[in-house]
Amino acid sequence: MWTGNQRVVADGVVWRMTAETPGDRELVVAVRDGDARAFDLLVRRHLRAAVRLAARLLGDDDAAEDVVQDSFLAVLESLDGFDENRSFAPWFYRIVANRCSNLKRSRDRRPTEALPSSLESDEPGPEGEAERRALGSRLKAALDGLPERQRQILMLYDVEGFTGPEISEMLDISSATVRWHLHQARAAMRATLEVEAQEER
Repeated sequence: MWTGNQRVVADGVVWRMTAETPGDRELVVAVRDGDARAFDLLVRRHLRAAVRLAARLLGDDDAAEDVVQDSFLAVLESLDGFDENRSFAPWFYRIVANRCSNLKRSRDRRPTEALPSSLESDEPGPEGEAERRALGSRLKAALDGLPERQRQILMLYDVEGFTGPEISEMLDISSATVRWHLHQARAAMRATLEVEAQEER
């Protein structure tokens, strides 16, 4: 929610963002009526969080920006059928998450090429940096090993801070299913990291 004395420029017009600034529902109605400034405000309100979410799900900042841009275009195309009594944010982030899943599936079907040897460094970094990178690699590998739905829910809940009910609406599954997937994902992550830690001893 916009609070305080924030200002946003939309189509050359300065909007002072206060507690009285229209919420998502009012902006959606205005966009349906052809108000371009309302859509610009809607984009600015959700852009940063959407790009962050897509980048977390894809592991690729450039692709994340493209996905979010496509998602906002999809919003424009389908906004007439959106139930304005529903919350806009979960509906929009569901579009983003689905497009990330589709992109990942299409990438997984394509053969991947090894990194050129010229990109590999022969100089070891400081010990602390090496450990940090090793941990990051283990975490990424453990995340990549999760089923897509569990990985999505773990990222949305533990990293992005969405609540169970928000994720439930976003992914169109029950809250109980969200809790089950979250439990399974955390258990799988712990098991994978414990096995890797034992192998390194």
